[in-house]
Amino acid sequence: MTEFEQLIHEYAFTNKNPGKDLFSEKTSKIEQRYREYLDLENLNSTNDTARLINNIATKILKKTGYLDVAEIGSGIGGLAVALAILGKHQVTGIEPEISAIKASRLRAEKYPDIKTSFIQGYGEKIPLPDNSFDLVYSQSVLEHVADVTRVLSEAYRILRPGGVIYIETPNYLWPIEQHYRILFPPLLPKSLAHLYLKLRGKNPAGIDTINYVIPQNISRYLKKTGFIDITDEAFKEYALKLNDLSRIKHKKYLQTLLKLPLSASIFRTTIRSLLTLGLYPGLKISARKIPAR
Repeated sequence: MTEFEQLIHEYAFTNKNPGKDLFSEKTSKIEQRYREYLDLENLNSTNDTARLINNIATKILKKTGYLDVAEIGSGIGGLAVALAILGKHQVTGIEPEISAIKASRLRAEKYPDIKTSFIQGYGEKIPLPDNSFDLVYSQSVLEHVADVTRVLSEAYRILRPGGVIYIETPNYLWPIEQHYRILFPPLLPKSLAHLYLKLRGKNPAGIDTINYVIPQNISRYLKKTGFIDITDEAFKEYALKLNDLSRIKHKKYLQTLLKLPLSASIFRTTIRSLLTLGLYPGLKISARKIPAR
């Protein structure tokens, strides 16, 4: 096993150490994830996210050249490397775990033409200068940080005037907990969540590492920090699917229903109402720092 493979293995199996199995994951799932992590930068899902981030940033910034980019919580570097390959951007990953930083650097070394750097740090206190990045993003990180508003303030600080922030995170109004992969009552108080998870045969310790991020509170935090032009790309994606029901997953189970009189119209109206209430699986939020005058 190479040093890179060993580091990725340790990262994948961290939560399987005694007393640290936070989300009661099956070993087979973790083994599958380990194999995916080895080539994370080339997975379709990673590249889809990289393209989305790149397209949003270049559209808002109206810039066609390379961007100075920072990722908060870069993990083992898959998305940072994919974005650097895609857009020829200079990408800086900020990550607390030393072993993950080492893995990220080894991953980046496979692509000698890209520009990346990986540094140790926390989102609440980013060791980078003010006004130094065009784009700051995070994926599946904000729900785990110690202080959401502090992380957003730090992102605002290191962004240049007019710079873009992009955030992906689970939506805790959706009745599925995406770490445990079970039905989960939205915004369930943590004391009741502990009881519920024990009844489901899950380790309740994991829920203590979770912030309940929802469209309403993340928009409020962004506005309070000073961000403008706040947009939820996930809402736009789901709303777009309503215009073409054939794009909806599991459509085979809906074909018969949607052929009934008025059923398609009722279905669209119902789903649009749920979307307006914020009931969809994940958030993909972009916003801008106030431009210089």
